[in-house]
Amino acid sequence: MKSLKSCLIGVLFILSQITQEGHPYEIPAHLRITLGAGKVWQEIPPELGSKLGGGNKLDKACKAEYDIGDDIYTGSGEEDLGESPFPCTGFEQTITNDGRNGFFEHFWNPDFPRLTPSNEEQRGYNCGELGDGYNLGLPAILPSACGDHFDSAYRTAQDEWDKAIILYRTGEADKIEEAYYKLGLVAHLLEDIALPAHVHLTPHPQGVVKKIPKTSFLAGPDLYEAFVTARIVDKIAKLGNAIGQEYNVDCLPNLCNFDWSQVHPNPTNLFKLFWYTAQKTQYFASRTTGAFRNAPLVGIGNNFFIDLSGHPHIFSPSLWEGEAEPISDPSELTGKKKAVNAKLQKMADALIPHALKAVAGLYRLFWEETHPPEEPLVFRFRIACRGCSSSWRQFRKRGVRRWKYSRRGYVYS
Repeated sequence: MKSLKSCLIGVLFILSQITQEGHPYEIPAHLRITLGAGKVWQEIPPELGSKLGGGNKLDKACKAEYDIGDDIYTGSGEEDLGESPFPCTGFEQTITNDGRNGFFEHFWNPDFPRLTPSNEEQRGYNCGELGDGYNLGLPAILPSACGDHFDSAYRTAQDEWDKAIILYRTGEADKIEEAYYKLGLVAHLLEDIALPAHVHLTPHPQGVVKKIPKTSFLAGPDLYEAFVTARIVDKIAKLGNAIGQEYNVDCLPNLCNFDWSQVHPNPTNLFKLFWYTAQKTQYFASRTTGAFRNAPLVGIGNNFFIDLSGHPHIFSPSLWEGEAEPISDPSELTGKKKAVNAKLQKMADALIPHALKAVAGLYRLFWEETHPPEEPLVFRFRIACRGCSSSWRQFRKRGVRRWKYSRRGYVYS
């Protein structure tokens, strides 16, 4: 009865305490990564770079949607403030607002492509057909409309990405603007996948929820997210260690010749970027605080992936080879505050550049998919030589490769 009461209190606070303030790794830190990633991709086109200005103010929580003038920067900030996320209504959205449920859909464990840990079929995206997979998100600690988990960050991102590509390819100015806003939504989701708690499916309160009772099952932020502020993001980004190292899905670091058919029968480029980012993040542990201080929710870092047949494979080389030494044991995130903060700083030194490279790679991928290479122009030069005495061999010496004879003389091209 006591635990039920705590659950109900937690739910009531979710529904009533909506704010743009919250734990440090929320909107401010997200925006700094979104902006910093534009500097990582050194060849960023001026058009795309200009969409990182953030001229519009962010909408209020539960009211965020596309407005004229919104851009990538705005979309990244508003992903946590969705128009009808779960906390704003008290029940899961499966039809309205494209079935979006705010930060409840910002998690993804990529190591369960088809079945849940309990060996059940994953729910279909937006409660659609079962069996389409790649949709294992946050466990349904609150009642879910269809299944024991919410939609994954990847499936949510793929949905927004597909819409963004279609909008951009119309060539209409207003729709191109909206496409960039949706790119911002996807950027936010990718940034979340660079957080260990989000790939270990460790529930914790987000920035639009505060004043959760310490006895509630939702109490206590993730240690790493609570540590990382916009200031820390800026400090690490300014070191420039990620410059020119945006992730390229054609050859991802330490995974260049990977056989993608092991994990997806027909992967999109966005899937490759999200999957790689999530797998690399999973090397690090996660740990919550608050109500779980004595028995915290933890995520143990791992260095493997699971194929479509359910078999595990260890990454070789490590995805962090030549970059960092991951902290995989959550027990290392315990002890005196100074020692724990030193560990968290070490995590930030690795994971923030990781997030910057991932989002920079997202910008590059968006530009490539909306601006496919044109067929090269082939110029053919034809030279007619009526009555000339030069043989075709003499013309070949001059660089002419093709020839034919006509009554008007030798014609070369």
